[in-house]
Amino acid sequence: MDLLDFTDMLFKPAEYKKLPDSIKKKYFFSLNRFLSNQYPGEVNRVGNVEGIPKEHKIVLCDWWQKFLMKRHGRKPQFFYIPTAPPAKEKTPISKFKKEILNGYMKITNTSENELNELVRYYPKELVFEIETYRKSLDFSRRKNPKKR
Repeated sequence: MDLLDFTDMLFKPAEYKKLPDSIKKKYFFSLNRFLSNQYPGEVNRVGNVEGIPKEHKIVLCDWWQKFLMKRHGRKPQFFYIPTAPPAKEKTPISKFKKEILNGYMKITNTSENELNELVRYYPKELVFEIETYRKSLDFSRRKNPKKR
């Protein structure tokens, strides 16, 4: 059983009663931490998690289950967390291939961090320079094609 299964069981009273105490002890910290975003006052009243004896963790898990059932009745929306990573922010230079950017960084002797700073403060100028570099690469490739 993993944490998601455990949180599902919280909202199924008949199945929750069948859970062994070892599972409740195992997921108490994670449950407490997860609920601290939504219920900071209640978590604060629970006290220091590290200092709580194991027997009390079971009682507190039972208390959370009753509290959540009384408050919501079913699994609330905040329990459904997004699993996909957030989309990367598009930057002006994201349209260039990695090899173009690496070649530009090599020629200008800049690091990736410096390139990100340039994007942040001088996006138009940087795009113009990289575009110029890309065009010069295209021109030199056309002028000197590789022999096969």
